[in-house]
This record gives sequence, structure tokens and C-alpha cells, in this order.
Amino acid sequence: MLLQLGASGRGLHEQLSSIEGMISPPMAKKIRWIASVRNKAVHERVVEVDLEDFSKGGVQVVAYLKQLVASITPKQTQHKEPQGSPEPGKSWAEKDGWEKTKTVGTYMAAGAAVVAWLFMSSK
Repeated sequence: MLLQLGASGRGLHEQLSSIEGMISPPMAKKIRWIASVRNKAVHERVVEVDLEDFSKGGVQVVAYLKQLVASITPKQTQHKEPQGSPEPGKSWAEKDGWEKTKTVGTYMAAGAAVVAWLFMSSK
């Protein structure tokens, strides 16, 4: 959804920085927290996080970003979602906005699943 808002960058932190003026400060802080937890889960494998707070934060961020994306004028959202899955072997530069959004969303979901698994297995 950050990409749909015109974000650029390699990760959530970079993407958020590129459009931070569009995001309310409390929500930007929450997005950065989610990105940090995700990064710790992937790179450090030891994460101390309240899974319920993390899940609630994710739901709040998604709802906020959906509303923000929906508020953009129709002229700015002239993207057409591709039919079927993207061609295998496409480079990042060759993918359109919807394919990139789907890829980022998949990795975010996978990151959240890793955080949940790490949290549950640490008890």
C-alpha cells in the first residue's frame, strides 16, 4: 500500500521515509515499529514483542493505509491489476506497481508469520 501511495525504496523504513509527509506522525511511528519488529525477527531471531499488540498495530496500519489509498483521486490511481500471476523471472524493474505491491505484501505477511512463530516458540 505504501507503493500505491507513491513510495520508493527497498524496505518499509525507506518507503515510509519517501512519503512520510502523507502519513500521520502516530501512524508513521507504528509503521516503523512494525518494520523494526519484522527486521529483528528475520535478522536476530530473538524478538520480545507482545503478539497481540503487534497484530492490533498491523490491523490499524492496514486500515489506515487502505483509507489513505482510497482517498487518492481516481486520476492518481489509474493502475490496472494484472490478470493471473506475474511472469516468472521478471526483474523488480520490469514488474508493474500491482506486482510489486503483491510481492511486498507477501513478504510482509511472511514476516508477520515468522514473528508469530518465533514468539510462540519462545514460550
